[in-house]
Amino acid sequence: MNGSAGKDAIRRKYDGIAACYSSRYADADAIARRQVALVHRWGHRMEPGSTVLEIGCADGLVTEALVAAGFVVTAVDLSPAMIDAAGRRLSRRGLSAELRVADVEDLAIDHPFDVVLAVMWNFYAYVKDVEPVLSRLAGCARVKLLIDASPRLVAPPKATAAVRRAGFADVRWRPMLVPQRFRLPRGAGRLLA
Repeated sequence: MNGSAGKDAIRRKYDGIAACYSSRYADADAIARRQVALVHRWGHRMEPGSTVLEIGCADGLVTEALVAAGFVVTAVDLSPAMIDAAGRRLSRRGLSAELRVADVEDLAIDHPFDVVLAVMWNFYAYVKDVEPVLSRLAGCARVKLLIDASPRLVAPPKATAAVRRAGFADVRWRPMLVPQRFRLPRGAGRLLA
């Protein structure tokens, strides 16, 4: 699937599971904490008050954790139902973020962010033409860009080279496991993130 038919299918899929999206994880809070830790400590340390563009925010699981940690978040997702779910999640906690329905491939970015977080289950699965998108995202990331890449879809050296070509000189990667069926013992998550 590609083109608008492929995007429509993806949108429908995620609209259909928006109400129960986070339940796919055995420990959804651990997933959110890991991503907040990446924003906060991976590479250059980011302090509360830093701006974050979160791409592929789904039902707001990570958005909520980022805002609760003090980050100023703009969160986007292709699925209107996911954006609605994210808005309800934030509202229940009395939190706020700018939420937008948008596709990463044609996302209009009108100002820079300290961090661009595009951990979308697999960046390379949802972005058809990766290099121009990475270049655009690099242009709006003041400090760092975080993306995910499954080695089943793209070899780490190839993903690293694409990020370098987008304009980042300091490129780092590391494995991160996301348990879906089993809750890890307390503290074990630090070994995986």
